[in-house]
Amino acid sequence: VAAVGYDIIFSEPDQSSGLPVLRQLASGALAGEAAFRDTLARIAPRLDYDARLAEALATGPSVLGYYFSFASQPEIVGELPPAMFACDALRRQGIAPLRASGYNANLAGLQARAASAAYFNMQADFDGVARRMPMAIDYQGQCYGPLALLTAQHAMGAQGARVVPGTGWHPAQLDIDGLVVPLDREAMALVPYRRPGAFGYVSASDVIHARVPASALEGRAVLIGSSAPGIMDLRVTPISRIFPGVEIHANLISGMLDGTIKWEPVGVARIEAAALIVIGLALTLSLPFLSPVWAAGVTLLTAAALSAITWHAWHAWHMQLPLAPVLFGIFGLFILNMSYGFFVEARSKAQITRLFGQYVPPELVDEMAKDPARYSL
Repeated sequence: VAAVGYDIIFSEPDQSSGLPVLRQLASGALAGEAAFRDTLARIAPRLDYDARLAEALATGPSVLGYYFSFASQPEIVGELPPAMFACDALRRQGIAPLRASGYNANLAGLQARAASAAYFNMQADFDGVARRMPMAIDYQGQCYGPLALLTAQHAMGAQGARVVPGTGWHPAQLDIDGLVVPLDREAMALVPYRRPGAFGYVSASDVIHARVPASALEGRAVLIGSSAPGIMDLRVTPISRIFPGVEIHANLISGMLDGTIKWEPVGVARIEAAALIVIGLALTLSLPFLSPVWAAGVTLLTAAALSAITWHAWHAWHMQLPLAPVLFGIFGLFILNMSYGFFVEARSKAQITRLFGQYVPPELVDEMAKDPARYSL
């Protein structure tokens, strides 16, 4: 494979082989048994699973996983890999990445043999939906990279990431030998989700027992994680309420390789405000003078044109523009205008009926109510 990324932490020594117990016996109750010591020395390499895993990690580009913590009382476990770069490179671009207080990383022996390691922290939006991923996290002034970024880097055989300043509407980016990732003000990137099931799954058991042909994995970037519900690595995403966390990393890697990661223009809030002001003024000045049919047509046409522009920017330029607030403003003005017109008309008709209803036949009152402006006392 081109590279293997682990959505797993190996932070504790393996105990499943029983080797620690055998070593305790060799130094304790069976210390005088030479045959036992000789047998243990012979089989110990096979039972030292951590050493065997370290040897396997060294056979190709392997990226171990870990996570940062942000608690007030942080934990410090395992060994961190080298940082990508100093976070000052991002701060000079007006970007303030998340700042971690601790971490839970891998055993030092495993970290030393792996090509690298990367965090797999995810940052959900206010509604609990995972739309963005932090592309850099600050720990003690140094910025560390995520699993998707480091796995793509090693799969491509690329050098380390560097910060590219933004130009015009384009935000600052992370560049890995031509693979670019646009960043927002918190060093986040929008995940370019594909449909569920877009990526192939291969059972770890099938790989271990050689039931998968090598050609199925050759040259690919592989992520090792879990999709089982009991593991609790399931997330809420824009395309599914139950989404394996490891597949979010796969979507992000795919977006880097395809160049389809979406980006928000610099000053997107100002663009949103300008659109609301311009369209709002235009509709405010025009809708009161239009009939209900024409007012509805103009409102729908404006909303359709705005949606088409946003759709084109999304697909052609991978640009995310704010749509919902402006649409709410457009339809809100239409409803307000129609409501105001209805109440004013109803009030005029009621006034005509009250003034002339006692003296004029009802049929004539109905005619007068259709155009109250033509009649006076």
